[in-house]
Amino acid sequence: MTQDFEKRQAVVSSVRSTVAGYIMYWHKLCLEVSILISSGIVAIVTFGIDRASLDLTGKALLLLGSGMAVCAGVFLIVRAARLLQDLRQILVRVDKHDQLFDDNVYLKDESLYPKAWKDSDAVRMDLVPKWSIGLMLSTWAFISLLVLIGK
Repeated sequence: MTQDFEKRQAVVSSVRSTVAGYIMYWHKLCLEVSILISSGIVAIVTFGIDRASLDLTGKALLLLGSGMAVCAGVFLIVRAARLLQDLRQILVRVDKHDQLFDDNVYLKDESLYPKAWKDSDAVRMDLVPKWSIGLMLSTWAFISLLVLIGK
């Protein structure tokens, strides 16, 4: 019986470690995608092309192309955010198994984790993907404004 319990605890611990590693990886990927796309937009629009020599059609194509890159980035980050929500749900299930939300298991008259953590917030996107999307959209909007008002 003890050996079975120890085996299950080892599996739970391994799952927790693996899922936490994946969460960190996907958060990092969200940031890297947004930084790569944002810096690419800035580099291409402001440094790589002489805006003064572009006609209105050239500017429109430049903004359309960079807008498509932003849309692709948003798509990737939203997909990653959905995966992050799934991974957080797995962590909550592991923590429930370890009774980290139950009172009097680890601490007298309280749980080790706050009760609010039990709600894995699977509906709402967390802060890292939101900021990543915000960075790309604000960079694109600002650069688009510069291109359109530039002579």
